[in-house]
Amino acid sequence: MLKKGILVVNFGTTYKKQLENCIEAIENFIGTKFKYYDVRRAFTSNIIIKKLKKRIISILAQLKMLLRK
Repeated sequence: MLKKGILVVNFGTTYKKQLENCIEAIENFIGTKFKYYDVRRAFTSNIIIKKLKKRIISILAQLKMLLRK
């Protein structure tokens, strides 16, 4: 059986506070109203997506270095 989901699509942001206060707040609200659905996020801005990918790659590289120590 396929699980149903809700895709929350927006332009996006690279600012942590705005992500938490706006986007995550909306996703959490939707999640409380539709408990049996997965809530997923998608950004439409390629610039935002690229910046976030770079940030994640940088964090992963730092974690790898810490694990080697």
